[in-house]
Amino acid sequence: MNEKGNAWKAYEIEWLRSLAAPLYLARVSLDCTRVDFYSLWPVWRVLGASPAPFRIVCEFDDASKNTFKLPDSQQQVDGSDGDKTTWTVFLGPPFLSVSQEELGDAGFKARATTLMWNWVEFDRMTVIRLLLRIAFFVGLYEWFTNEFDFPRILKTYQWMAWSPVPGQNIDAICKVFEPVVTNLGAHLQHQDDPAAYSLIPALAWLQSNNRLSAFGEGLLRGLRETQTQGKSPRPIT
Repeated sequence: MNEKGNAWKAYEIEWLRSLAAPLYLARVSLDCTRVDFYSLWPVWRVLGASPAPFRIVCEFDDASKNTFKLPDSQQQVDGSDGDKTTWTVFLGPPFLSVSQEELGDAGFKARATTLMWNWVEFDRMTVIRLLLRIAFFVGLYEWFTNEFDFPRILKTYQWMAWSPVPGQNIDAICKVFEPVVTNLGAHLQHQDDPAAYSLIPALAWLQSNNRLSAFGEGLLRGLRETQTQGKSPRPIT
């Protein structure tokens, strides 16, 4: 809802509808007094391993205080289309379980909100990267229900895919990489950090492939000038 609580944030609803898979599964108890939240990020491991899964089955557990370690998905060749495989994905226990009574506790509500945002940070970044065609994601590997020990070091799982076909997906990645490396270089340059010079080869490669923006061209030119003169990278005025 919006800040006043009287209207939907339509753009967020439309964004959710555009996803190939939802971010979360919410399970409501039969008496409607409790809701459990499960992250569906393990499904992305299947979608990364197979371009066309025949079927994906998600299995989940009840709330638990025992630490859950995410296992690999199971495969069974039993289909007629796609990869002809049924993939069973284990979602584990809910990372958040909330009752109506608990939501009346301001302290619990604050901790639950922080926990949800911790998961959203990982899961939303995965979706953003995949929409940008960057096949890399990070997800939580171990957890238990209502784990409110926020200072602890989170154990995560990382996954990445690439193509051996020359040129495949390079343009899409460069459209994301160029403004990032250019902006990083500008920060380092203006902060007078010699590390800016280490970006010259990447900027030069982008330039040689006609993928460097006007900002990048100016950055590359300025860094080459100050490096040749043996000066710090701060822009010459």
